[in-house]
Amino acid sequence: MEFKWLEDFVLLAQVKSFSKASDLRNITQPAFSRRIQSLELWLGTPLIDRSCFPMELTPAGLFFYEHAISLIENISEVRATLKSRNPNQGLTIDFAVPHNLSLTHFPDWIKEVSKYLGGASYRLKALNVHDAVMTLLNGGSDLLLVYSHPSSSLRLNPAVYTSKLLGVEKFSLYGLTELEQAYQKNPDIEIPFLTYGSSAYLGKIADHILAKCGLKINLKKVYETDMAEGLKSMVLATHGYAFLPESSIRKELNEGLVVKAFPSNKYCLDVDLEVRLFRYVDGSSKKAGGNSKFDDALNMKRKVIENLWNNLI
Repeated sequence: MEFKWLEDFVLLAQVKSFSKASDLRNITQPAFSRRIQSLELWLGTPLIDRSCFPMELTPAGLFFYEHAISLIENISEVRATLKSRNPNQGLTIDFAVPHNLSLTHFPDWIKEVSKYLGGASYRLKALNVHDAVMTLLNGGSDLLLVYSHPSSSLRLNPAVYTSKLLGVEKFSLYGLTELEQAYQKNPDIEIPFLTYGSSAYLGKIADHILAKCGLKINLKKVYETDMAEGLKSMVLATHGYAFLPESSIRKELNEGLVVKAFPSNKYCLDVDLEVRLFRYVDGSSKKAGGNSKFDDALNMKRKVIENLWNNLI
């Protein structure tokens, strides 16, 4: 039995859709279905009632759901306990951060706030948004740094997770200056559009912008990737337009290489993205377990996180 099967099953039980769950896990639906079937074979009983829509859990699935959550938590706690027994390993604060923020916002931010970590080291886990959130939920990280927008809520329970707003930045459609000039001369020309993958968090926000803007432009999708830095590289290599966070393209904006697309139109082609830091309400995903060394390390980590939290503006 593989640990990822448990995570797959818990997510499927929550979203009640194979297609949505497979998108969030960033794998194809057939591959995701095979993993659920493998879990069912390993347990020796069906967990999913596939005869109804939306799908439901079987009685065995309902029973196993709570145990699967506990298993995920327990495995995470065991891992933390083993780490705490390593005498050569000091206190480390784990951050889960999506790829783009790990390259743009995190380096300067952590330089500014590291003085509040009390000498503890810190570790960055650069992931896609879904995996970064799951890492916090599963106890694999202490803090989650992410973009947030109402059109694509992270749906973290406020009774369990708390957050702080660290900043706001624009998310806009950008293109090379020469491409924008060509469009202004001929608004009917076909615009090459560089997009995010269907499961990418920023892609959902880009879709929201286009659905709401009402601007009639002839966009033709020519390229797709999940990473903003990949889209930026394609924009700079003259392949087309892409939605990007301002922080990822600021240098090129200041140099005049790129511009916001269609700035003279009356429609809004950008939104404000919040940069938020999330943590567990009590400061740690781990629970005291009667192991004095582990519990002491846990309490120390909670104090460090609390100190950081209280000093954030």
